[in-house]
Amino acid sequence: MIHRATHSYLKELQIGDNFGEIGFFTDNPRLLSVKSRDYCEFYIIDKKDFLKIAEDYIHAIVRL
Repeated sequence: MIHRATHSYLKELQIGDNFGEIGFFTDNPRLLSVKSRDYCEFYIIDKKDFLKIAEDYIHAIVRL
């Protein structure tokens, strides 16, 4: 992960790591970028689709 403003290296992601969830849920602009050193598979879900699916699992999302 690379900080966008300073271009400084922050962290190397490992298999199973994820990124982008803060911006996904808050709609804030991203502060970091990610570059791959090797072949990667990315899975992307649109926020609208995520929220539609999440409705079926609301008990796992809402704190009691």
